[in-house]
Amino acid sequence: MIINEDLLKHLTDVGLPQRDVIPYLLSLYFGYQPTYIPDILKAKVFAQGIIKEDKEGLIWLYPLFEGTQSDDSFDWVQSEYIKLFTTANPSKKPFKRECRARMKDFFKKYPQYRKDDVIEATKLYINSTDYRYIRDPHYFIAKGSGVEATTDLLTWVETVYEKRKNKESEKDKKAVQINKMSN
Repeated sequence: MIINEDLLKHLTDVGLPQRDVIPYLLSLYFGYQPTYIPDILKAKVFAQGIIKEDKEGLIWLYPLFEGTQSDDSFDWVQSEYIKLFTTANPSKKPFKRECRARMKDFFKKYPQYRKDDVIEATKLYINSTDYRYIRDPHYFIAKGSGVEATTDLLTWVETVYEKRKNKESEKDKKAVQINKMSN
């Protein structure tokens, strides 16, 4: 993982030492609160708009790593992802905070997948399941912990990838057949 260049530039622009701020941000990113970080440094990081805190936890205004998105980019979890569940079965509770947190964890664990993959997999799941038995949206992302942990979302995303791969394979076979027939 590479530290976001925009973040590094911002730190330089505002005069914050990267050698102090980056370790602090890394500890926050991975869920640690070290006691040796000076309060003045913490205050400066928050004052410079790198991160902010709300009732749901930390919001990253500058993504820490290259190729990751800021927390604002997870607004789709409520507006698109949860909406798929509540549209299919209005009795499903949205569990907004849990969904957002679990979706962030999902993307940390599986950075090769993207929002479009999640939406497509979720639609496939909902369309393949009787509306009465659709999981709650946060449990679809992840349920349980340790060896008991499950993630239906990962299973369905992998199903989407397999379907895409099979379609590509079929296209390749047809192209070969057409090529043979034209020769």
